[in-house]
Amino acid sequence: MSRLFKARYFPQCDFLSSRLGPNPSYVWRSIFSAKIVVKQGVRWRIGSGPSIPLFGASWLKDSCSLSTQSPLYAPLAHVKVQDIIEPSTKVWNDTLISNMFDHNTSQLILNTPLHPLVHEDKIIWKAEKNGSYSVRSAYQICVTKIADDSHLHVPGKWSSI
Repeated sequence: MSRLFKARYFPQCDFLSSRLGPNPSYVWRSIFSAKIVVKQGVRWRIGSGPSIPLFGASWLKDSCSLSTQSPLYAPLAHVKVQDIIEPSTKVWNDTLISNMFDHNTSQLILNTPLHPLVHEDKIIWKAEKNGSYSVRSAYQICVTKIADDSHLHVPGKWSSI
């Protein structure tokens, strides 16, 4: 089924980059609506960076992404993370980053670790320590994002009971 949906709805990209498309089936609409939750639960583990878009993908240390909302960054929409990494030493290109971005954004990028032993870019599930998807952690993300349980939290020293 996954190959059928890929061929029909996102043949040129991955699921996270897919679009709803014209005349989608009821099943595809349902799967597509779950993509919002999936996007909140994944992030990129940086290898050498050729498959990670610099803007719009969750690759920074705190699972954030850079936005192209500013007109200054619009021409850089095609740039990849590998373009701001020194290829020979696998460290951030400090000079380029400080010239491209403001101080806060530069610090966000420079504080994102690059592991020398990781060579391949990979999407990992950030809700689990091992990076693998589990239904339990996806359920917890859904409950956290969807359910408002703030009325259940009563201030006090509950740990002393």
